[in-house]
Amino acid sequence: MIFQIENFQDYSATISVLIHTTESKDKILSKISSAFGIQFENNKFEEIVTEGHWKNEISLIKIELDETQTRNVIEKVYRNLSIIDRNTISESFRRSTDERENFYLRLDKQNICNGKITLSDKDSIKLKLKPKNRYKQYNKNNQKDGY
Repeated sequence: MIFQIENFQDYSATISVLIHTTESKDKILSKISSAFGIQFENNKFEEIVTEGHWKNEISLIKIELDETQTRNVIEKVYRNLSIIDRNTISESFRRSTDERENFYLRLDKQNICNGKITLSDKDSIKLKLKPKNRYKQYNKNNQKDGY
């Protein structure tokens, strides 16, 4: 499947980010909000505070996006990714999709803090795109000609 905006029209999203004790939670959330062009005030936040390998505090922040925010994020990501990153997503689409048709993207946290959206597997912001109606999405992706 080619990574295109139209393929994600009926999806919701969750943004997950790990924030280390040496980082400013407010600054990172502000940079994410700015990079994606959305506001987080009315969203559901979940914060889990845990301890890292070196006994340092780490916060896992999960932000649930509504339908409009999800569309905005998908459009921002699509428009700002390089052709190489878009091709990488298209080539790894099956590996980035789980059995429930959830699609996962990892975006570089440092680059997002600098106003640039790129893919990254390290120190990333995770974007989970979930089909709102899994059954319809499954049928749409698996329809055969003549049926």
